Amino acid sequence: MNTILYVVTVAIWGSTWIGIHYQVASIPPGVSLLYRTAIAAVVMLSICLVTRKSLRYPARDHLLLALQGFCLFAGSYWLVYIGAQSLESGFVALGVSTVIVFNLINSRIFLSKPIEKIVLAGALIGLTGVMLALIPDSAAPASGARIHAILITLAGAYIASVGNIVSGKTNARGISVLPANALSLTYASLALALLVFASGTPLSFDPHVPYVVSLLYLAIFGTVIAFLCYLTLLGRIGAGRAAYAMLASPVIALVISSRMEGLSLSARVVAGTALVIVGNWIIMRKPRIAGRTGTSGTPGAVAGPGESR
Repeated sequence: MNTILYVVTVAIWGSTWIGIHYQVASIPPGVSLLYRTAIAAVVMLSICLVTRKSLRYPARDHLLLALQGFCLFAGSYWLVYIGAQSLESGFVALGVSTVIVFNLINSRIFLSKPIEKIVLAGALIGLTGVMLALIPDSAAPASGARIHAILITLAGAYIASVGNIVSGKTNARGISVLPANALSLTYASLALALLVFASGTPLSFDPHVPYVVSLLYLAIFGTVIAFLCYLTLLGRIGAGRAAYAMLASPVIALVISSRMEGLSLSARVVAGTALVIVGNWIIMRKPRIAGRTGTSGTPGAVAGPGESR
């Protein structure tokens, strides 16, 4: 089951970067992201209604869910969308994949979890492979705008990592994945609406097919389905290992880019992909991804990278 969750998450997130490119091409990032989270929130709330999942929780839980929503769905992705305005899709994917490093660091800082050497080694091998594979993107002439976009994207990755930690806290309080996602997306939508309004950005919409299709794909598949799989995986194998889905997704983004954007798959790209596969094998090997679940038995909990789930 863990392997299926992992593959689905990687495949969907690996294909979202082209969609984000279409989203920021004609509409302001915050507005496009607001549409995405609002659609996803409606879908998730509808699922909770149909499955009769209760959304009633104490005020403290709602505060945690609001923070989780801001980190995972609002703040992090707004920064990523801004970065996507100046960076190639593969480069954005590479920047976001650093969340695995931030997860390892934050699990150590906030949860006092030791970092398992083999997990760290696999992550570093995979990250090295992604960097090598995306050298064609990074070889573009440096400029102030590109450097700023890189830093913005890395900041988004860090905020997402904080969201992973908060997700573990909400799960530890007994909130299951469906209600947590539904409420987090709702709070994220409200936060985005306030930010868009405060910034004076006008609400606009692009009715053309590429924008509409990419919006629906990002909202339904990239947000609802992928995040459900990812947060469930997070609880089953831990933050450091679950985030490897984000480390592997740039490889998928690279393949799509070669098909749709004419990006050449050079020897460096092939070598980088091989390193990603090696790193993937190290982290995925039993009992790590097919192993035990935590004692809580609930999805979404953040386990330290040194903890065998």
